[in-house]
Amino acid sequence: MIVTLVTGLGALLVLLTRPRHRSLFWAITGAFLLVVLVPSHSPPRDVAVLAILLSTALLVLALLRNVEQLRHCRPPVPLLLFLVYSVSVWIRDGFTNTVMLNVATNVMLILVALAISVGSSFSHRAFVYALVVAGVIQFALSLSEQFFGAEALWPRPDGTDVIESRVNILAPDLIGRAMGSTSQPIPLGILSGMAVIASLWLAIRGRNKIFFVPAGLALVTLVFSGTRSAVVATGVALLLWAALTARVARSVQYIYFGVGAMATVIIIDIEELLGFGNFRQSESFTHRTGVFESATSLLSRAPGDVLWGSGYDSISGILRSGFAGDSSSIVVFDQEIVRTAASAGILGVMLLLAAVVSGLRRGDTLSRVFLSYSFFSFLAFDSLSWTLTTFLFVASAAGPAWNDLRGKSFGDVPRLEAKGALHVSHPANNDLRTAEKHD
Repeated sequence: MIVTLVTGLGALLVLLTRPRHRSLFWAITGAFLLVVLVPSHSPPRDVAVLAILLSTALLVLALLRNVEQLRHCRPPVPLLLFLVYSVSVWIRDGFTNTVMLNVATNVMLILVALAISVGSSFSHRAFVYALVVAGVIQFALSLSEQFFGAEALWPRPDGTDVIESRVNILAPDLIGRAMGSTSQPIPLGILSGMAVIASLWLAIRGRNKIFFVPAGLALVTLVFSGTRSAVVATGVALLLWAALTARVARSVQYIYFGVGAMATVIIIDIEELLGFGNFRQSESFTHRTGVFESATSLLSRAPGDVLWGSGYDSISGILRSGFAGDSSSIVVFDQEIVRTAASAGILGVMLLLAAVVSGLRRGDTLSRVFLSYSFFSFLAFDSLSWTLTTFLFVASAAGPAWNDLRGKSFGDVPRLEAKGALHVSHPANNDLRTAEKHD
């Protein structure tokens, strides 16, 4: 509770005392760090509610201070429609405390999408720098779990979970899989993989070698989490980054990406390298295979359930009924597309895919890499049932839509000078210079 209050009120104080055009930076940073420190499921309800309320307050105040820019931005309409539809699906489940908390969370995420898309480079930078900070925090927490006997910040509510019970296939010599502040190893791995990409971007494209350090720390944390799908997703995202930044035609970029991916698979024994040697016999594989195969079974439900879904509260019952094969004792869909089809129907899946396509079209290079990474994580995890991984997706899909920045990222823009110094002329910074004159 104290850490949540200090983080939220500290960000609020900075937001109110900084120039208007910088307020979005601090709102997004503060909201993201609150989501990282207070995850979806394990914290007490009053702490979770406080974190959501503080995050929402930060974003509302920042948007009100930038209402003129908000009027002229290009909002990510498909993404907003998906989030609004998700709210309607939750409301169909009734008005319980859990439903209201999830509705409030989705409202906060709608504000995140608007804040990211306002059009100031500060709002885009905020997410990237917040990822780096979060990666360093998770490294410290995970290191203390692995070597200093510390418990996870938010252990499982039933008290039976200990790190020794979570075997780390990536690094069998470690005591187990760390959770950091995310209350589960997989979200920690997904966060760490994206922190690796953000840090490398700042180091290479931002031309600041100091960021190689947090990149290395995030990579170590990824190993501590033991999340194989996040390792693969990180590799795929880095290959995509290389393809998109190659100075060749777009069609050739995709060829480079495809050839590179195939060559990697052929040359390296990826199964053994990532601990997948006996993966096909593992419960993880059999469950995910069963979930994927259940997609066709979902089409045999009532027409309304197929089209609109049966609600998020129905997920456990669907799995227990045998839709996901023999692994029905696991009451989660570890595949986001199938989970969305079950709970929100074909309409939900269509809106989700539209949000992804729209994000890829409107985004700059870094946003597209982030979004591809998030979407890849959908294939092996119920990402949108966790506030943290949903935040990562929303921030990526709401990426820059500036016409003069198509295909570029802020790492390509000269770094901002000290206040009063002459800026290098660039269309993306015109609104910032104008704002500085009026603040």
